[in-house]
Amino acid sequence: MFLEDRIITIEEKLAHLEKLVGELNQMIWELNQQVAAGRKELRDLRAQATPVDPNRKPDEEVPPHYGR
Repeated sequence: MFLEDRIITIEEKLAHLEKLVGELNQMIWELNQQVAAGRKELRDLRAQATPVDPNRKPDEEVPPHYGR
C-alpha cells in the first residue's frame, strides 16, 4: 500500500497543479487585456496631445486665462 499511497499523493498534487496552471493562465489573459487597453488609451491620448514647438519661448506666450 505504500506505493499506492504515493501514487495517490502524486495524483492529488498533479490535480492541484493543473488547477493552478488554469488559474494562472486566466490571470495572464486578463492582464494581457488590461495592457492592451492601456496601450490603446495611451495611443489615443498621444493622438489628442498638442505637439510642442521646441523653439517656442514661454515668456512670450499669453497665459490662457488672459483670453485673446
